[in-house]
Order: sequence, then structure tokens, then C-alpha cells
Amino acid sequence: MGYREEFTEKVRKIFETETAAYRRKQKAYDFITEYFGDLFDDLYDETEAVEDKLEIDYEKLRFGDKELQIEVGKRSIEIYTIDQKSEDRLTIDWLEDDGNTYVSKKYGKALGDEILDQYLEDAFAKALG
Repeated sequence: MGYREEFTEKVRKIFETETAAYRRKQKAYDFITEYFGDLFDDLYDETEAVEDKLEIDYEKLRFGDKELQIEVGKRSIEIYTIDQKSEDRLTIDWLEDDGNTYVSKKYGKALGDEILDQYLEDAFAKALG
């Protein structure tokens, strides 16, 4: 084994905790962007037809005057809404790294389709009637 391999192995060992946390965060981010990407695909025609009333991006969804945003921070993920008229920002939930995955503080569930569906409902159920 050359010194490069030895160096690489030792550095990986030194930073294994930080690297694992980074990978969990990246996995969570990838999951969220895939979820919103799928939602965009499902509603592509609608977003094109009424672009000023419905917008879907990788970390946010705007429907009418309300916007749902997911912001990935260094150690947590914040889920919040913004009212476009009043510019009020309301935090719906925080996802925190439990050392294995990101878990909702409000619902006590791991990040997955079910929890992201819940955030959609929290943000838009009233507007949809």
C-alpha cells in the first residue's frame, strides 16, 4: 500500500462522523428534490397552463398566494410556508438528524413520502377546500 492509500484511510477515519452526517443530509436533500421533481412531473401541464398560480421547484411549491418551502441547513431541515400577500412566514416543522436519518419534531416520523405529503396537506388543504 502506497502512502496515498494510507493517508486516505486515516483521513476517512478521522472524519467518519462528519462524513456520515454529510451523507445523511445529502440523502435527505436528494429525497426532497426527487419528491418535488415527481410532483412537478405530475402537474407539468398545469404549471405551464397557469404559471402565475402554480410553481414547483426542487425545494418549494407555490400555489396561489401560499408557498411551501423546505430549507436544508447545516444540522436540520426547516419546513415553512410564506403567505405571498402578507409575507408572513410560518414554520410547520423541523426535521433533525437523529444519527440515522432525519426525523420530524412535530410528527415524530422519519423523512419519507408520508411526511412530505403531510406538509403538502398542512400548507394547502384549506386552499383546496
